[in-house]
Amino acid sequence: MLMYRSLKINLSLISGILLAVFFPAASGYGQQQSHTYRYSYFEPGEGRQFIPRGFVMNTEDLLGTIRYTKKDYQRAARMGANFQVIRLDMARLGAWPGYTLDSTYLKELDRMVSLGKTFGMYTGFKMTVYRVRKSDEKGIWSRLWQNKDNTQDVVIRGWKHLWKRYKEEPYVYSYDLLNEPHKGDVEGSYDEVQEKYLVPLYRRMIDSLRAVDTTKWALYQPILMEKNPDRAKQKIPFWETKENIRRPKIMFAPHMYQLNLPAIRPTLHRYQKEAELSGAPLFLGEWGSATYDLTDRDISEQQKYGDAYRETARITDSLGMATIKAWFLGSRWKGSNPVGKFTWAIFQDSVAVGTAERKYITDIIARPFPSKVAGRLKHFNYGFAGRHLKVKFSYEKEKGNTEVFVGANRHYPDGFTLSVNNGTWKFVYDPLQKDRLFQAASEEETGSPGITWDDDLQKIVIKNLPRDHVDYVLDIYPGVLQY
Repeated sequence: MLMYRSLKINLSLISGILLAVFFPAASGYGQQQSHTYRYSYFEPGEGRQFIPRGFVMNTEDLLGTIRYTKKDYQRAARMGANFQVIRLDMARLGAWPGYTLDSTYLKELDRMVSLGKTFGMYTGFKMTVYRVRKSDEKGIWSRLWQNKDNTQDVVIRGWKHLWKRYKEEPYVYSYDLLNEPHKGDVEGSYDEVQEKYLVPLYRRMIDSLRAVDTTKWALYQPILMEKNPDRAKQKIPFWETKENIRRPKIMFAPHMYQLNLPAIRPTLHRYQKEAELSGAPLFLGEWGSATYDLTDRDISEQQKYGDAYRETARITDSLGMATIKAWFLGSRWKGSNPVGKFTWAIFQDSVAVGTAERKYITDIIARPFPSKVAGRLKHFNYGFAGRHLKVKFSYEKEKGNTEVFVGANRHYPDGFTLSVNNGTWKFVYDPLQKDRLFQAASEEETGSPGITWDDDLQKIVIKNLPRDHVDYVLDIYPGVLQY
C-alpha cells in the first residue's frame, strides 16, 4: 500500500474550514506536483474529515426566481448532501455595471445558508453571468477582460457584500470566483486570453478576498469552449489551464459532463495535473451529463447514463474527491440543441423545484458513503452491483460523531447488516422492526460501539467506539442476517 504524507499546515492558526491534500511529498502553493493521490477535507479547526457531496442550488433560472423550502433541503440531505453550492445572480448582487444590490437577495441567501446549516450542509457560492450576458453574449467577456468602465472593480465590489457578510460564518466554506468563463470576442488565442486576462483577474480577486477574509477557500475554473451547449459532446469542453495561479488557499473547480466511458479517467487525470500546476486541491464543482427528453423515455439511454455516472462516481470516490451535482431543480426550463431539449435538473417535474426523481441518475448520486469521520479516512468504496459499502478509518474519539450516509430507503429496502471489524460487532437494520437498527452480535465481552440510526436523514451515527486511536473497518451488506 502506498504511504502518503500530508501537506503540512498549522491547523491551530486556521479558524475556518481546513482542507489538507495528500501529496507524495509536502509542498507549498505554486509548486509543480508529480501526482495527486487523494484529497482530504476537514471541518473547522481540527474537526472531522468529510467528503463534500451535494448539489447546485439555483436562486433563479431563465424563467424567474427560485425559492427552496425546508422540505427541499431535507430531501437533499436524505440524498446524502453535506454541501450546497448556491449559484449567484451577479445582477442582483450589483456585481455588474448598470445593476444595483438587491437587499432582499442577501436575505434570501442568508435563509439558504441557514437551511443548509440546519441539515449539516456547508455552503459554497459561485458567481454566474447568465442574466447580464443576455444582451451581449460575447461582448460582456471582452468588457470584463479589458476592465472597460471598471467592470472588474464592480464584480469584486459585488463579491465583497458576501465576503464581509459571511466572514464569521463557519458553515460558509468557499467562493467560486467566476462560473464557466468564456473567451468571448476579445482578440487572441485561448492561451493568450488565459495568460493575459483570466489568471491576472483571478489573482486580483483572490487578493481582494484575502484583504477581507483569510479563512475561506477561493475556487477558480478553466475557460469553457462554448461549442456545444450541453458540454458533453466534446472530449473536454474546457480549455487546459496552463498558468500557475500563485496564490494560497485555492482550489481548482472544473466541471465534468463526460458520457464517453473511456474518456472519464483521462479527463479527471488532466484536471489533476492542472490543479497540481498551482499546488491546488481538485474540487469537482459540477458533474454528470445533462439529460434529454429522450433519456427519460428510453431505457437503453438511461443505461448509458447509468454506466457513465457509476464510472465517474467510482473514480472520484477512490480519490475521496468533492463532487457537486447540478441542479437540485425541477425541469420547468430546458435548453435546446439539434439533439433535443436537455437539462441538468435531477427532477422530472415541470416546476421550479420538483420531487419526481430521475432515478437512473439519482440512485447513483445518492450512493452510500462516509459523510463525516471522527478521525482520518483511509479508504472507502461502494460496490453498486453487490450494494456493499466498505469504510476504513482511524478513529479519534475527541473529534465527535462519525456519520455514514446509507440511504436505506433507496439502497436497502430489504434491510442491511453492519459489520464492525470483520464481525467483531454486528448491527442489523430491519425495516420491519420498530427499533430498526440494533446490535445483533458481539465477539467481545467488554465494550460495545455506540451506534444509532437517523431515519430522518438516512444515516448511521457512530457516537463512540470501544478503542480510541486505532483503525476500524465498517462493512455494510444488503439483507437481514439471522440474528
